Amino acid sequence: MLPQAVLTEIRDELPDYRGSGVSMLETGHRSDGFAELKTQTEADLRALMNIPERYAVLFLHGGASLQFAMAPLNLLGGGTAASYVNTGLWSAKAIREAGRQCRVHIAADAAGSGYTAIPPAAQWHVPADSAYLHYTVNETVGGVEFHWVPHRDDLPLVADMTSMILSR
Repeated sequence: MLPQAVLTEIRDELPDYRGSGVSMLETGHRSDGFAELKTQTEADLRALMNIPERYAVLFLHGGASLQFAMAPLNLLGGGTAASYVNTGLWSAKAIREAGRQCRVHIAADAAGSGYTAIPPAAQWHVPADSAYLHYTVNETVGGVEFHWVPHRDDLPLVADMTSMILSR
């Protein structure tokens, strides 16, 4: 739930963003107003999430579904396989999309619990040819949520944080 002050600001600025005469929804992405808003939004995200300058902040449309395709496209490198933890609907969608671009290893599968529990990390199997390990932090449909971050020193960890980013 958004605070009342935020809702009031949205209500007041939606038809006329900062006296520009147009809504930010109508403003071109190359305009000064949009560039200023993007710069301030990035600065706010960096502060809230403690994102170091060495990392780029990308503003992309498409949500989690687009990221399901972008992860293998950007992280496979010269590899041909990736590992995924299957904890429910959203991870299954990520697995299907990655399967279009590479071999997918299922490092762990929560199907045995009816997708109500995360298999213990000690039981996960991540083959050496995996370019990365993907997991979904919060499976909103089945209600399975990671309250810990899997630790891997040997390969990148990809986390679908769509449903909870900036909430914890």
